[in-house]
Amino acid sequence: MISVKRLGTIFTTAILAPTIIGSCKFDSRAPSTVVFILVDRSGSANNPHTDQIYTKFFRGDQGKVYGGILGEIKDDTLLMGDVITENTIKTATYPLNVTFPKYSIWMTGKLKQKREIHAARRNAEQQFRTLLALPPAPKTDLMNAFQLADQIFNGRKYKSAKYKVLVVFSDMIEQSDSYDFTAERLTDKKIEEIITSERKAGRLPNLRGVDVWCAGATSSSVPGVGVDSRKIREIRKFWLAYFKSAGADLGTDRYSPALVNFALPPD
Repeated sequence: MISVKRLGTIFTTAILAPTIIGSCKFDSRAPSTVVFILVDRSGSANNPHTDQIYTKFFRGDQGKVYGGILGEIKDDTLLMGDVITENTIKTATYPLNVTFPKYSIWMTGKLKQKREIHAARRNAEQQFRTLLALPPAPKTDLMNAFQLADQIFNGRKYKSAKYKVLVVFSDMIEQSDSYDFTAERLTDKKIEEIITSERKAGRLPNLRGVDVWCAGATSSSVPGVGVDSRKIREIRKFWLAYFKSAGADLGTDRYSPALVNFALPPD
């Protein structure tokens, strides 16, 4: 037989349980989804028109074939971003760093989360504007930047995230101390040589399980600046081979002048 005191304890616990559970924080583990954005701010990409294009990719543009990143993000997601420089690993400050809270089963939690997600979207837009206002880099070392992505996705804090997404806003033309894709003839042999060299030097990133989008690939918003069709095909072939060697999933439809068919995995 349960005593009156014991019965009172059980009753009190049952009444308080939803409040206790609803007030618990669920951010001790990695978020379900990590989206990391790298933005090219060098050369021809450093102009107001390109900023507008990248902003559309980020926010979305209704009625267009390409969707926006913010429009796809739901709950339990970390959105991070930085600019591509001559040494992104060294210069990284993560000016874009916003967490979208995890969905709550409690009504009070739902209302709070709705407000928090709305605030997170506003915060992300402001931070993205701040990112675009950063000074341009003298060179574009894309491969170095992808090593930073490796550090984010495989670091202790976010390694266990269920979904990992890398979005690159760039013309994808590597111009660094190591390689200049405007001058280099990227034959199949040369592509293999570069990837092998990067792997042997320990610079090929580990991007296994990462979905990749490259938006702005081999495009230029400045008249008279850009590369010819042969060079476009060469550069495209290189990056498809590079990301495949890194273990990432870069579909041919996701390497484009625009952010096409961007989508995050369903809940």
